[in-house]
Amino acid sequence: MTSRRRVVTAITAVCLLALGSFVAGADAQSAPASVVSSQDIVLRDQLVNSQESLLNAYRCLFDVDTQIVPSGCLDGAPQEPAGPVPAFSGTPSIRELLNRDKLIASQESLLNVYRCLFDVDTQIVPSGCLAGKPRQTSTVQSQRNAYAFSAVAPGAWHTCAIHIDRTTEFQNIACWGNERDLQIYPPVGQYTHIASGRQHSCAIRDDSTIACWGHNGFGQANAPQGQYIGIGTGFAHSCAIRNDSTIACWGDNQYGQANAPQGQYTHLASGTWHACAISDDSTIACWGHNQYGQTNAPQGRYKDVSSGNSHSCAIRDDSTIACWGDNGFGQANAPEGQFAAISSANTHSCAIRDDSTIICWGDNEFGQTDAPEGQFAAISSANAHSCAIRYDWTLACWGWNRDGQIDAPRGLILIQVVYAVPSDVEPVRDREQAIAHEVSEIQGWFRSQTGGRHPIFKVDDSSVLVKTIRLSLTASELSAFDDRHVVAVYEELGANPEKNPLLILMENEVSIRGVEGSCGWSAVFRHVFIPLQNCALKPKIDSEWPNFAAYVMAHELTHMLGGALSCAANYNFDSPGHVDDHRSDIVYSGSEELDWFNPTLDFGNDDYFMHGRDDCFDIVHNPLLSHE
Repeated sequence: MTSRRRVVTAITAVCLLALGSFVAGADAQSAPASVVSSQDIVLRDQLVNSQESLLNAYRCLFDVDTQIVPSGCLDGAPQEPAGPVPAFSGTPSIRELLNRDKLIASQESLLNVYRCLFDVDTQIVPSGCLAGKPRQTSTVQSQRNAYAFSAVAPGAWHTCAIHIDRTTEFQNIACWGNERDLQIYPPVGQYTHIASGRQHSCAIRDDSTIACWGHNGFGQANAPQGQYIGIGTGFAHSCAIRNDSTIACWGDNQYGQANAPQGQYTHLASGTWHACAISDDSTIACWGHNQYGQTNAPQGRYKDVSSGNSHSCAIRDDSTIACWGDNGFGQANAPEGQFAAISSANTHSCAIRDDSTIICWGDNEFGQTDAPEGQFAAISSANAHSCAIRYDWTLACWGWNRDGQIDAPRGLILIQVVYAVPSDVEPVRDREQAIAHEVSEIQGWFRSQTGGRHPIFKVDDSSVLVKTIRLSLTASELSAFDDRHVVAVYEELGANPEKNPLLILMENEVSIRGVEGSCGWSAVFRHVFIPLQNCALKPKIDSEWPNFAAYVMAHELTHMLGGALSCAANYNFDSPGHVDDHRSDIVYSGSEELDWFNPTLDFGNDDYFMHGRDDCFDIVHNPLLSHE
């Protein structure tokens, strides 16, 4: 065994060196304006090849999955070495990068499985090994990916972005900010491109069709049929590049902004009431409102273009910038130098220099030209704010924040489980472990109902983390529910009710809002409060779903996720927050006896989960319900 470990360690060292080169020199990506090079693709291909060689070495050395080794195994090693890396001849794009990054992550995950299983090079496993398996691998990956984005699209008062994590079959778009026209609630699906207008957004699905949502007063959200490769949105119109490189526009056409020109185009940018595109000969064509000359595109050859309110900017073939149109705030005063990406907004513009730093110019009333420091790979600007994607795939947004449009997600939202004990009550022995077990059972049930999603909780190693806190109030002082119960818990934790969702289980009997015997209470998106003695709930370490304690927790967690709101098709107005169509529904309240032995999540999928309606919240959009 000693000789085997020396061989594997040598191979692993080669892999780690390749990975180091990849991290240092190949992190680039695409978005509405982006920087992607062939070298980024080549470095990833080299790493994929190196890691596959290492995997095959493990397979042969430990006689596992040997049928996968292309050349077969001989004397504990692959019969033939890996071949050369095929030359990349395509067009560098974010999709090419993401496909390779997903493969690299999958290879590394399997390598860590082998390392822990065969107890070799375990010091390399980031989370360490536990019982022959990588510890917390999926949770760590989920936390990293949940706030990593491949594209971002600010609108007037909202922002949308596409996750790099595509492990969920339901949704890979996140939106935040103003929700007046439901513009932050994208339809379920997987998307590759995105653009946001004043109060609507459009995105291209994996199958190259378009989905639009939000305000539709001018038909700007009535996406046409067909397949598309590029998308742009304006104040109340939208345009897209078809697969054959021609352009289609729809929505408001007051200034001719929906009268797309004929011809074939490679880049597209929609402004407030005008649009511009780069043709296949690298020249620019613009159309629509021209009060300030914003459609009078300069001659020359260009490789990127962006349209704002009444001005546009483009990057020439020599990487310098040209701007034209309204210049009332200096937004058309292009800086000198060489640039890799450009984005124009209402009265300001931003660009990424060739050293990957950002510069912005024009109106700065809301700090929209105060670009953050650091290196960035993609940028997109809107009304009076901008967002950019760093090389670690995270977002930075700045500028006007009236509706939270620059409050970019920064980390995975995790539910904290709290076991709260009044000051004069002794904690029950093994209660933490029992609660953690019941929560795990609940997660399993959610996965069975949703195709893999479940509420995401904070963990300790591989188990759900249950934090015990001793409250300063006595059981008697906490016998009647009011805000003190939840406030006391948040204060003890030092947590923020707006940002830290809690599942609170209190060792006490509590009258909730004057109703005796209520098993629990929840606040949508914020917390669940369950007094364990109210319904004699006894979490057990060895229970099997559905133990009644777990059922109650699942019921209240579903309420916290947003099921069911008054817009639900079968909403029970006599029992707010519940539905009355089938007694097995986890939030059922009706005339029939509750069937808690066979619970379902939204029986019939017509009330609060996967109902397919745009006018009622669907918990599939709740970030608290996710994959690991």
